[in-house]
Amino acid sequence: MKRLEWCATKAEAERTVLRAMCVGALGRTVWREGVALLADYRFADNVHQLIFDTVREIHTGDPLILRELLPARLNNKGFPDLDLDTYFQPHTFPANQTIALIRALCAGSTDEKRSKSAAR
Repeated sequence: MKRLEWCATKAEAERTVLRAMCVGALGRTVWREGVALLADYRFADNVHQLIFDTVREIHTGDPLILRELLPARLNNKGFPDLDLDTYFQPHTFPANQTIALIRALCAGSTDEKRSKSAAR
């Protein structure tokens, strides 16, 4: 996955994107772009998929509201013990770089689907 050069793994890239969606990216929310671009993306990590789906259901990119509602929503889905601190840590991800990472994840996912179809 050459497009994800600044992240060591796909899971790390997904975590980076989810952090930016939960707390914003240097003052700008990337929640709306993330929800739109990742709508058909299948996260490699099941916990990441669960967090993304739940964040999308909350219908806001406001970090304070997400921080307040996400634990309760995950608890109601049967996941009371997830450590969410990682997703609300301050970071220095610029919005444009985060959006580029989201696009790279989606492009990589499309490439993987194509190669699986060709292998059949």
